[in-house]
Amino acid sequence: TVQEDLEAALVKIMPHSPPPKVTFAGRTDAGVHAIGNVAHVDILRQDKHGKVQPPFEEAALLNALNHFLGERVGVVAALRVPRSFHARHSARLRTYIYQIRCAAPADDRGSEPERLRAETCSSLLRRGWISSIDAHRSFCLSRPLDTTAMREAT
Repeated sequence: TVQEDLEAALVKIMPHSPPPKVTFAGRTDAGVHAIGNVAHVDILRQDKHGKVQPPFEEAALLNALNHFLGERVGVVAALRVPRSFHARHSARLRTYIYQIRCAAPADDRGSEPERLRAETCSSLLRRGWISSIDAHRSFCLSRPLDTTAMREAT
């Protein structure tokens, strides 16, 4: 998870400090992507003798995190905040975007729905109907949505 990746990076940056616990403003379910999620972590830097060290400079922490995170996760800012700040409880706004891409109806007699969905997504990506950036953040369907049923369900 992103949380595990961040916590592992922090352990590498501060090998002699207590293991950090990262708290996010929101959580995502498996397979769901978060862009711009805010998190906080209380950091106590210690040297190998347990002596408390001064806090990181913000730019140094940002660079070190991104160095150890690799390509899957990135941090765009690292700011020192008041102790009263809590990523989840201090959040003022959350925005959710749902992307469902539908291809033309397909004949699915005897086909496996998941294989058909995967083929549909690949086809949409090849044709440029889904950008490579959005390919892993969109859910592709091989048939049109039943919007009437969706409206009735709400």
